[in-house]
Amino acid sequence: VIDELEIDTYTLNFTVEGQEGYLQTFEIGITEPPALSAKSSVNQKSKTMQINVKGSDLYYTEVNGEKRSYQIDDFKLQLRSGMNIVKIYTPQDCQGVHTERVFISEQVKHYPNPVQGELNLVIPGEDRETTNNQVHLALTKGTWSKEEPILTRVNSTLVNNDILGTLTNNADKKLDQMFQVINEEGRGAILFINQQNQSQNLLGRLSKLKENQANGQLKAPAIGMDNKDFGIGAQILHDLHISKLKLVTNTKQTKRVGMIGYGLEITDYVNY
Repeated sequence: VIDELEIDTYTLNFTVEGQEGYLQTFEIGITEPPALSAKSSVNQKSKTMQINVKGSDLYYTEVNGEKRSYQIDDFKLQLRSGMNIVKIYTPQDCQGVHTERVFISEQVKHYPNPVQGELNLVIPGEDRETTNNQVHLALTKGTWSKEEPILTRVNSTLVNNDILGTLTNNADKKLDQMFQVINEEGRGAILFINQQNQSQNLLGRLSKLKENQANGQLKAPAIGMDNKDFGIGAQILHDLHISKLKLVTNTKQTKRVGMIGYGLEITDYVNY
């Protein structure tokens, strides 16, 4: 048995002891198998993932540590509420491992709502932060595939309960305008990030408001989000299968370039 041969072309010569001049020659090529290819689609309602794979006759799966094997190219995996870790691989290590993190959320259908038709409220499961017990929400409309650019807005929850904005900026109208953009598109997502230091945020904005008013600016400063807030938002977007964003914003584009570092691509900026 000849094993552990590297990828290459080999020449094998066979002779027979006692038979001078006997020679049989064979050329054997060792090639690398194709890389594992896997495509997936998730059904949130049935909590399932449909898988289409290529590259082998035998596939192994691990869903949250539970292992199974398949000898077909199309199969369905059962998921659970919360975060799911899905791995797909073959007996050949060189073909690689396909890994996905899929979040299955309990969804609430709420009427009436600011978006005409059905609006999904993605409530927390295992996406709740374990370090400070913060809860973040997402409102979504419509369906999409993972590679499609999707209208997306990342907001602080303070926008909905912002006394300074209500008094000076007409924040409720702005929120209505965000929903109008999503409604006209027919699909999209608005994230509400629950910031931890709300008191410090308010005090800082009060000080800035006083400074602005001294300079003739009557509107309260916008509620800012730091890198940690954007990191949380990026994780939720990945859980919602959004990686390409048509970002709903009225601020300067240069302020959003940091989102690229979280694996998100901004394909367009949409004013509201």
